[in-house]
Amino acid sequence: MSGSASGYQGEAAVIREWFEAGWESGVPLQLVENAPFPDKPTNAPWARLAVRSTDARVASVGGPSVRFRHAGDIILEVFVPEGVGDGRARELADLGCDIVRAREESGIRVWAPRAIPLGVRDGWYRINVVAPYERDETFTIH
Repeated sequence: MSGSASGYQGEAAVIREWFEAGWESGVPLQLVENAPFPDKPTNAPWARLAVRSTDARVASVGGPSVRFRHAGDIILEVFVPEGVGDGRARELADLGCDIVRAREESGIRVWAPRAIPLGVRDGWYRINVVAPYERDETFTIH
């Protein structure tokens, strides 16, 4: 996507494009939240992406145009079946980190991602990749 991401819909679309292009693991990835996921396996690794806005603030002063800075977290949830170890989950977490680490594109700046092992729940070992980001958007004040 060229140019800059506009609004929350635009930032989610850009981030989803990054994962669609870079997720070369062969593991099913749910890109769109609250949508059917027919590829979700019952006993094999899979992952899902979430884009969570967290804050917004004024980032410039004066003039009829004001820049607002929107912050958030990109969250990649990695799931592997319980009882197979954490190796594959960590490989997939590394891939998720590589997709977003120090990335600046389409007006979105991503900082250092981190992998957070969450342990086993409901038959799945989970690791979440969390990557903070910022997006600036300028509005004209009337």
